Amino acid sequence: MEKYEAVAEKWLSPVLRGSSEWMCACPFCGGNQSLQFNVRSGLWLCFKCEERGSAKRLVEKRGGSYSNPMLGLDMVQESLDKLRDKVRAQRRNQREEFLPETYLARFDGKVNPYWTNGRKFARGTIKEWELGYDPIGPRLYNADTGQWERVGQSVTLPYRTPEGDLLGVFHRRLGDGFPRYIYPKGFDRKGSLFGSWMLSEEGGHIRRAVLVEGSTDAIRVHQTGFDALGQYGSSLHPRQVQLLRRLGVNEIVLFYDYDASGRKATKQALTVLDGFIVRSVQWDTERFCWQGKLCNCGMGHPPLEIGKCLKKKRCRCGREHDVDPGDWKRLSDSTVVKMVEEAPMMGRPEWESRSASRSSRRRSSSRRRGSALHLEDARIRRSRD
Repeated sequence: MEKYEAVAEKWLSPVLRGSSEWMCACPFCGGNQSLQFNVRSGLWLCFKCEERGSAKRLVEKRGGSYSNPMLGLDMVQESLDKLRDKVRAQRRNQREEFLPETYLARFDGKVNPYWTNGRKFARGTIKEWELGYDPIGPRLYNADTGQWERVGQSVTLPYRTPEGDLLGVFHRRLGDGFPRYIYPKGFDRKGSLFGSWMLSEEGGHIRRAVLVEGSTDAIRVHQTGFDALGQYGSSLHPRQVQLLRRLGVNEIVLFYDYDASGRKATKQALTVLDGFIVRSVQWDTERFCWQGKLCNCGMGHPPLEIGKCLKKKRCRCGREHDVDPGDWKRLSDSTVVKMVEEAPMMGRPEWESRSASRSSRRRSSSRRRGSALHLEDARIRRSRD
């Protein structure tokens, strides 16, 4: 039974009944089968006298008192059944997108030297993260030749949902070539965090995570004993912040590359990480320099906007440039651990700031009350003297 069937039965004279549209005699002009009434929405229209309106207007024009009809139990049950079927279909479609674990077997051959010699990952780390090797690589479209071509040798990194379901792999090209990282079509970089499925839990609640730019940086930091997440680039998207909250992370250590893009990434992350305890690693400024390139075009581009300069020159300060958390040649495991542990807080989380403000107001109010009482006591003593 539809919602407004009772209204039509009581205040109209139905002649033809459809699934949702009923043709009725018009009580205003007397037309036979000229009034069309929708028993789902309650809207009606007479094609003869052109009267129209809602179910409420119909009842009031007939001189009755309108009350919103209640949904019957059968309608509620029907709606629940439809919603349940829709949710099941979505889950079924989502499960079909997951890949079986056997899919990784095609990349599970001999350990590629890039992981052991290039990145200095331990064999236990390589096995834990299921890092692989693809001798022919994925196909990319070559605009010059108009053909799809294999990129050649590449290493593979699987990516999963936060629950651990396998979604696929992305490739890191070996040797020269651009782009270095090749992601599958449809991969949601702005809503994903590499390593989200590897977070450890302490007492059922995740406390701290180190946030880095790249996936290999996340693996390197994780190898030193910290939970690490890679944000797939130098910009932290609001949807990634939502994922951090869903994962239960409440303390974040920013460990970005020590270059111009890393400085911009730190500045941008602080604007979107509201409500988190945020810390940022401090680099050894006597050893490292983040200004890898300087403006040489005469326009005076600032360091953080050096990408707009058309004529750049290398910085000749004598320090090391372009270092990142995964650069094992310059950062040992002990150095990474020390930098993370000693990272200072960049700002109070929103809830802590509000609490501090309330405490400050209470102390100020107490001091004002104390001063007022002290002045009143002094006035009374002077009057007695």
